[in-house]
Amino acid sequence: MDSSGVAPLVEGLKASRDLGSRFILAGLSTSARGVLQLSRLIKVFEVYDNEEQAMPS
Repeated sequence: MDSSGVAPLVEGLKASRDLGSRFILAGLSTSARGVLQLSRLIKVFEVYDNEEQAMPS
């Protein structure tokens, strides 16, 4: 993922907040995680290593 992939994620996050739902990122590749860290968006998104961790217990 590069910077052009960030815009759809931000749009999805905004749409989910407008609907009152969660927007979760799970199982990100190293490069995708790196882009989010460089842009400091990693703190904005709810990020998990895998789907199992993202699911409420």
